[in-house]
Amino acid sequence: MIGLLYPVCAKAQAVAAVEACEQALAVKPNPSLCRAREMLVWMETAREQLRSILAEWPRLMAMEFDPARASALGGLMPAVKKSLFGASDPFSPKVLIHPPGQGLGQVIEGLDAVLERLVFGEPPSVWLKRLDDEGLDDWVQQRGTLGAVCLNEIQRRGWGRVGDLSPRHLPELTEAGLHARLAGPAADAYICQPDWDGIPRETTGLTRVRHLAPMPTLLKTWGNGLFSRLAARLVELAAIPARLRHMAKGLEPGPIRLDPRAETGVGLAQIEAARGRLIHRVEIQDGRIADYRILAPTEWNFHPKGVVAEMLLSLPPGKPEQRRRQAEWLVQAVDPCVGYELRIE
Repeated sequence: MIGLLYPVCAKAQAVAAVEACEQALAVKPNPSLCRAREMLVWMETAREQLRSILAEWPRLMAMEFDPARASALGGLMPAVKKSLFGASDPFSPKVLIHPPGQGLGQVIEGLDAVLERLVFGEPPSVWLKRLDDEGLDDWVQQRGTLGAVCLNEIQRRGWGRVGDLSPRHLPELTEAGLHARLAGPAADAYICQPDWDGIPRETTGLTRVRHLAPMPTLLKTWGNGLFSRLAARLVELAAIPARLRHMAKGLEPGPIRLDPRAETGVGLAQIEAARGRLIHRVEIQDGRIADYRILAPTEWNFHPKGVVAEMLLSLPPGKPEQRRRQAEWLVQAVDPCVGYELRIE
């Protein structure tokens, strides 16, 4: 049910909710089930990234945009769900997956085709293979696709290093540390302005792909600025079809184990959603939910002293309209999941 409450990243919310509840109730799902649910989240990530890129990047470039293009992945989400789970609810603690057949491969091929047509101008796997520094530069200069045009504009205006700050990426978070922060009367205040080791952290697509080629090279050239952040979103998007193919190997139905002796009534789940780390914590007492906390990536990335705020404060002096455009690009590079108002004072 919790996925119905969220129009954005509903699958990630649902997976986090069911995995937190399963942990609290000592339900041990088959590893293939966990992987199949994760595949739903990655398909949702592709859809969310593509929607944002197709809707916001043309707007910031003052380009014409056909809203129908943003629905290009709309049919792929139910198709991948059906190929993995049939008519079953993937978020039921007792669901069994279906052995994936040709339908799953066709869905992934459909994703490849959409990304080639709307973003890269070539198969995403081909685009990734050419991405040494010179290969990306050639693509930016020569291709007329949306991604290339936007990166070329950022280069042309000399904005590539705008927002370049020392990284403060969110590390692996221990369950014990999260339980301590998300339980008790101080939890609400922590969720509003989270930190780790006293530092407001960043959890974005750049956090996830910063070690993948060609990102180390790009980060040396452009730092953690605007060009690297936009390129990171494209790199992650291009890698999703291959990730899904890899995850689909060896998926098999399997038993779900229950261990009442291990039941604690407390569960926690961490999911990599489209815009960063999503955390759910639940306490179950006498068959009822006694406490539920959600820590979304927006709370980290848009913390009053977080990555977006610090990048905006670092904007160089200039004409108000230029600073506004730079600010809007920085916000979109991080990609908020809620509406916002930007004021230049």
